[in-house]
Amino acid sequence: TSTPALIASDDGALDAIVSLIASAPSDEAIIERATLWAHDQGRLLELIDGIAAYGISRRSQPVSLAAVAIATKEGWVERSVEILEASLVIDDQATTRHQLAQLWLAGGWPEQARVVSGRHLESDSFSDIRLGLKLLEGATAPTIAAGISTDTIKLVAERSGQWKWASTLLAQRGELDAAL
Repeated sequence: TSTPALIASDDGALDAIVSLIASAPSDEAIIERATLWAHDQGRLLELIDGIAAYGISRRSQPVSLAAVAIATKEGWVERSVEILEASLVIDDQATTRHQLAQLWLAGGWPEQARVVSGRHLESDSFSDIRLGLKLLEGATAPTIAAGISTDTIKLVAERSGQWKWASTLLAQRGELDAAL
């Protein structure tokens, strides 16, 4: 795995925002305001890299995952993958592997998703990754997909062309908006 080119900052405003996010990495309001600030300043990538560098240097998965969330939401998927790979080198957690495998699967790279999932693939928490691999590799869609997130079902349908299956499953689960 490669580590991302994380940019160190000498900017007080950026450093203060990164510290604020690090103090509450799950606070959506703080992350949203920080992202808006970065957009206004044309410094989104610097913000993402600053948060990631902070999280990785202090071995804080929640902070690193905040950087991944911003990067993914803003369309910087390659940067998300780089940050997750760097996070795995520091702290190999199943949740990080799962998120990285989902990104590889979303990109249409089932081989990479399988490699990243590794020994965790057979666990229940990786059932959505297994489903995605089966559908992308042309295996028959399973009839039961309990515990698989709506986003993953949509992703798998998009990548595999299994729209009818996904729509039916989501409708059965009562998620009519998602089924449409």
